[in-house]
Amino acid sequence: MKAFIAKEPGVTEFVEVDKPKLGPKDILAKVAYAGICATDIALITGDTTFVREGMAKYPIRIGHEWSGEIVEVGSEVKTLKPGDHVIAENGVPCFDCPTCWSGDFAHCPNGKSVGTINTYDGCFAEYMKMPERSTYKLDDSIDLEEAALIEPASIAMAGIIKSGVGFGDIVMMIGTGPIGLTGVGLLKAIGCTVILVGRRDSKLEIGRQMGADYLLNSATQDIAEELKKITPTGRVCAVFESSGNIQMFKDTANFVKSGGNVIILGFFEQNLNDFNIDKFVVNDVNLLGVAGTGGSMQGIIQLLRNKQVSFRPLISAVYDFDDAQEAVERVIKNDGDRIKVLLKF
Repeated sequence: MKAFIAKEPGVTEFVEVDKPKLGPKDILAKVAYAGICATDIALITGDTTFVREGMAKYPIRIGHEWSGEIVEVGSEVKTLKPGDHVIAENGVPCFDCPTCWSGDFAHCPNGKSVGTINTYDGCFAEYMKMPERSTYKLDDSIDLEEAALIEPASIAMAGIIKSGVGFGDIVMMIGTGPIGLTGVGLLKAIGCTVILVGRRDSKLEIGRQMGADYLLNSATQDIAEELKKITPTGRVCAVFESSGNIQMFKDTANFVKSGGNVIILGFFEQNLNDFNIDKFVVNDVNLLGVAGTGGSMQGIIQLLRNKQVSFRPLISAVYDFDDAQEAVERVIKNDGDRIKVLLKF
């Protein structure tokens, strides 16, 4: 089968690889759509701490956001069958350690990340093998194109669950990429008032389509001053940082209430210097990192099924898999209001 790999930093290519062989508890899916993520781009260019600190081992079959249709199942698979439309987690646990026995698969110490580091072969290929227990069936009513965005949305959802926010809470989302904008839709679905912060008006307008109540442009507005006009205290109960902008992260201490939560939804791809942690300590602010989906995909599937959220406004372009290099270059260029670029197989 054909696969698209990062051969080494700065070099990508198509290669022919064997179709995966299934274990008794695995499924094989024909990939329908795959999303190109900022992490994929960082691994392609080599501009990431994963590479600088030796965590990424090339060549890498990249890609971890996908949807597809099952074509084959292992002999012990019970809940899925050929023809089922599916998505899957972005990590594969061992299922056989004390952490997994407790049901906490997301934090398995032996787990492998799909298409990134400590790698489990990614989805930029014609077929994808996954364990049954890491794979979720989709209703036929959920479009496979839109379903390819469930993985980035699940990062946002895991952060929302961890934050404890709910109906009536005023929250801030920093960042207008796929995680931030899917997060806006999910926060609105549970009844939050959402302040969206970004640097491009065109992307902020897409945030309005996702339901954001207030749009703030950090390039032209003083965010702390604008907050005073929106909330009684000039603070919010939770800040979700998805932009990867170090200065914005440092500023979250000025936006969140005492005792509130700052949830980090993305990688910064570099180390932080001159970081005043005391602002967070004095105000009793919790810093919460989100490293995976946290088992949140089923909830998003339900929201899509019930038409409570839609990711359709975030799909900027769809390229044939054969044009993967062109699609990657489009994402690297990062022009205009590009949000999510998909590959179609």
